[in-house]
Amino acid sequence: MSGGAAGGVRVEGKEGEGGREVEVEVVIGLPTLGLGPAAAVARGLGLDRYIPLGYSRKFWYDDKLSTLISSITSPDGQKRVYLDPNLLELVRGKKVVIVDDAVSSGKTLNAIWNFLTSPAIGCQVIAAGVLMKQGGKWRDVLGEERARHVVGVFESPVLRAVEGGWDLA
Repeated sequence: MSGGAAGGVRVEGKEGEGGREVEVEVVIGLPTLGLGPAAAVARGLGLDRYIPLGYSRKFWYDDKLSTLISSITSPDGQKRVYLDPNLLELVRGKKVVIVDDAVSSGKTLNAIWNFLTSPAIGCQVIAAGVLMKQGGKWRDVLGEERARHVVGVFESPVLRAVEGGWDLA
């Protein structure tokens, strides 16, 4: 994925296939550290707003518009992520980009991807953008098709152990 015209991104096809320009209709930010970057991505795509997901259940929320996640930062317990039902019509059936701070285990991103593409919401996930890709375990969790649509600002680890010290990875 790379930047294209306002509201669009270039999505690469399978190896040997050319890419194509796809219009992004909605940017969805993951709590908590993905919310700031989501606003910037939306602006960069020429969109007026982004849709935040949240951990806090408000009294008007519907559990049908939530999903359980586990992550590297909460491995022992699962948290629930909610979509405000008042925002559902802004995302239902739309072409979306998911934005988060990092992908490490891939569990959170995969759960959110499944949630957004479920029949209740029906999004088409065009890409997922993260600030940092941590390691490579997330690729196995997401699978080859989804992993191809994940872009990051940088990857870690930057260093690898070598005899007598460290070297650039």
